[in-house]
Amino acid sequence: MRVCWPRGSPRPSSATRRSPRRPRERGFDGRLGRQVRDFDQRLAAARERLQRVLKDAEGLEQPDLEALARAHAAADEAHTEAVKEEERLDGALKSSRALSDQLREVERTLAEIENRHRIVGRISAIADGRNAQASPSTASCWPACSMLCLARPRAGCAS
Repeated sequence: MRVCWPRGSPRPSSATRRSPRRPRERGFDGRLGRQVRDFDQRLAAARERLQRVLKDAEGLEQPDLEALARAHAAADEAHTEAVKEEERLDGALKSSRALSDQLREVERTLAEIENRHRIVGRISAIADGRNAQASPSTASCWPACSMLCLARPRAGCAS
């Protein structure tokens, strides 16, 4: 159907014409309608998510929280005991290392003392004349002095 306008009267533009299919959303009514549509869309999406979650949750059983709490307490206690044992073993390891260092020092001192004792024994044998290798002309103090200088070098020693 065609509408005729009287001559001289302005024709309404397409922006001012109302479409019967889509009313203009102006003011409070338009905003309220938009909010209602948004709410309906979000509600539908939430219902769909709920249905998916319920479908995924089928067959699942609720866990035994008391048993889990007991297991957690037992694991926590075992952890505490393990930490205490680790500290005790760490202390034992430190003392073992200290003892090992002391034993190395004693071993080194013992080796020095044995070396000195061997040298003093050799000097004693030379001084007593029990040196089978020494001839009567070398039975002087020179071999003894040279051995002492080897054992503990001193400033001014001839060798």
